[in-house]
Amino acid sequence: MTGKADSIRNEISRYFSNRTSAKAVAIPANQRYSSEDLIDLPEDAIFCSDGCGNPLLYTDIRAGQVVADLGAGAGLDVLLAARRTGANGKVIGIDMTDSMIELARGNSETAGLKNVEIRKALIEALPIEDRSIDWVISNCVINLSPEKEKVFAEIHRVLRPGGHMVISDIVVDNVPGWFRFLTAFISGTVATMIDECSYLLVMKASGLTAIEIKDRTIFSGPRLRKMLLADIGRFQKSEKGKGWGVLAAVERIYLLPILFLAERILAGKISSIKVSAQKTREV
Repeated sequence: MTGKADSIRNEISRYFSNRTSAKAVAIPANQRYSSEDLIDLPEDAIFCSDGCGNPLLYTDIRAGQVVADLGAGAGLDVLLAARRTGANGKVIGIDMTDSMIELARGNSETAGLKNVEIRKALIEALPIEDRSIDWVISNCVINLSPEKEKVFAEIHRVLRPGGHMVISDIVVDNVPGWFRFLTAFISGTVATMIDECSYLLVMKASGLTAIEIKDRTIFSGPRLRKMLLADIGRFQKSEKGKGWGVLAAVERIYLLPILFLAERILAGKISSIKVSAQKTREV
């Protein structure tokens, strides 16, 4: 699994490296960031965000607490959490992509927030002490991990007893195996997604309790198309896709029909869930 997992991570990292120079789209309204949330935040933190919701809506982060953001990206959720923890608290952002780490650190400085630390690491191996975190948040990242069991085990390890986790993420429902095989050639995302029930079972197996779905948004139409186009873009920038770049005719013959087919097969079968959980308090 290690070789395959590393290959998926490398392709994902390569894709997100390109996001730092592409202020592609404004954050969709259904991610539920209010205009008040975004006041005085650096533009790069907002427009290089690639999340699928706003996990902070379901948190009660307080002054003085310690927060970890897994897959911090450009730092949007890190900055918003840092405002809540105040000078006596701390937010640790974790990311594996050098360009995103640089961007998040720059955005933290621009925002004037001194209680932020961005660390380079895999979310499957967090450089965080045991029982040191009050809140773990994550936004559309864990679905990309090929080793989700390790991710949730790490979340359980770093949370204090009574600590909380809130994540926004992507799950699939009843996608045919043959289609996964077909799209795995170009899509690390579809290949690593799991169904909601399996996702929740992995969380439970890690020791997390009080697991609750707070919200669910089903993907269809333009939003689904945007996600699939992002996957194709990721493929074209990958090692596998480089050789195809000059073969425009081949791309049209293969990739566009895949997009057409994917929209029809995946419509209504991919959802963004907002889920909370807790580490049991010690008696």
